[in-house]
Amino acid sequence: MKLPRDAQRSWNSGAASVELALLAPALILLMAATWDFGRAVQESSRLAAAARAGAQYGMQSVETAVDTAAIAQAVRDDAQDSANALTVASTRTCQCPGGGAVACDGSCGASGAAQVFVRVQVTAPFETLFPYPFVQSPLSLGGAAVMRAQ
Repeated sequence: MKLPRDAQRSWNSGAASVELALLAPALILLMAATWDFGRAVQESSRLAAAARAGAQYGMQSVETAVDTAAIAQAVRDDAQDSANALTVASTRTCQCPGGGAVACDGSCGASGAAQVFVRVQVTAPFETLFPYPFVQSPLSLGGAAVMRAQ
C-alpha cells in the first residue's frame, strides 16, 4: 500500500528529526574535541616560541647563558605570562667542536674551545573544555629550544 504524498513527506521529516537527535551529541563532542585539539596546538606553539625567546636571550654571551632568572623573565615576557603559570627550566651544557661532551670549565685540547649551549624548557598546564576518556586533565604541554651561546 502506498502512502499519500503528504503522509510520506511528514514521515520523512520525522525520520530526519530522529536522526538529527541521535547524531547531535556525537557531532557536538566531535566539535568540542576539535576545538580542544586546536587550542592545545596553539598553546604548544606559544610555549615553543617562548622557549626560543629564552634561548635567544641566553645565547647572547657566556654570561647570559647562566642567568636563569633573566632567561625565565624573557620566556614570561614573550608568553605574556603575568600569572607566572609557566614552569621554566634552563640549563647550560658544553661540548667540544667534534661533538663530545665536556665540562664547561674544561678544555677540548687541540680541537678548540668548548662550545656553550643553552637549553630552555617551558611547561604549562592545559585544561580541556570537557573531560575525555583516556585523556587526563589538566594536560602538561611544553616547548623546548636549544641554542649555542656566542
